[in-house]
Amino acid sequence: MISHVRFTLSTLICALAICGTAFCQGGSGSTHVFYVNSSGHVGQLYRYISNSSYAWASQDVTAAAGAPSVGAGSGLSALVGMAEHVFYVDSSQHVQHLVNDENDTSWTSQDLMALTGCPLAAAGSPVAAVNPLWANLYVAYVTTKLGLNVLLWNGSSWSCKGGGWGPEAGGTIAGYANDLPHFFYAHLGYLWELHTECNPSCEYVLQDFGLPASGSAGIATFADYRGLHVYYQDLSQHIHENLCASENGSGICSGWVDTDLTANYGGGTLPAASSRLTGYYDADTGNAFPYSGEHVYYVATSGDVNLLLKPNNGNINEGNWFNTDVIAASGFSVPADPGGGLASAEVPEAILASDDAFFLESGSYQVYTVFLYAMAPQFKYWDVALGIEGGPSSFPAPSPHSPMVAFVVQ
Repeated sequence: MISHVRFTLSTLICALAICGTAFCQGGSGSTHVFYVNSSGHVGQLYRYISNSSYAWASQDVTAAAGAPSVGAGSGLSALVGMAEHVFYVDSSQHVQHLVNDENDTSWTSQDLMALTGCPLAAAGSPVAAVNPLWANLYVAYVTTKLGLNVLLWNGSSWSCKGGGWGPEAGGTIAGYANDLPHFFYAHLGYLWELHTECNPSCEYVLQDFGLPASGSAGIATFADYRGLHVYYQDLSQHIHENLCASENGSGICSGWVDTDLTANYGGGTLPAASSRLTGYYDADTGNAFPYSGEHVYYVATSGDVNLLLKPNNGNINEGNWFNTDVIAASGFSVPADPGGGLASAEVPEAILASDDAFFLESGSYQVYTVFLYAMAPQFKYWDVALGIEGGPSSFPAPSPHSPMVAFVVQ
């Protein structure tokens, strides 16, 4: 089966939000990182502009919303459009929705199972949320019968619909949305997609790509002018790109091409078997070159965070992929937790021109970032707790192997 995907310009920069300085915590240019803290609460770290420089702040979002604690092993998903949204599975196996409205007044919570009567989530279920054109919300999770369910907010109410078999235990779901949602995951050792087709009524359609994929490793997805990208780890611990290529820049693709990035460009550096994957497209040119382009971060077997980068030189015939150990490049020596959270964010050139990867330190599970400023293109590192207002003691530590997600407010 071939899925047809249409890309629109407004959906290509998936990691960015449209919130302005009047609302969303931190305002325009702020970077937000969500994780699960040692109390089982969703914690937020956000970097914002203060007195013409950047500062970090932290918040216990679960406490602020008066919401239940995160269930053991639950996934975590966050996005921002006209409001900030966080989704997770609580200890009662209900999908919880934390939302900070467009007026930045306060965090509130919704129990989506109580609102809809939808099936309970499996304990430790992954969660993935997408926001097509900043309109409807789609939230995918795994039920107790190991099926994939999708919760839908249509602008006025929540509902849900089953979509077929879900990912394997310990797996992840990666979501992307143009005008309709796409969810990618590993099932029975192969890469699958759940997407929506409308002709004329809309139905969920399952696609088995026939590509061997690890059920215990991460999956990442984003889109750019080349098409829709899905990154996953195969059974030999190689990272692959499955690309639904755009036809002559038309924004429509009708076929998938798979490339083994580790074999061709990884320089022999294997990811850890349980490594998460995270990535984005950085459209900046000029000062940001040669680090603009397609970014995929992973944790290597050495414990170092690595970056697979396909540079953007300003035209469609951009350069080949190459691999960089960003920990070594920064002069850093703290290993990352191989099964812990890994998140990334790109702040546009008009605001800061920064590429950031966030990870947990192995053993202590503190949050570190390795970043690159385009104006001074050298990788650097930072212990985020050291920059928190109120000092490190005001920052609740992440739980072991916590998931982590990030976004940037434009």
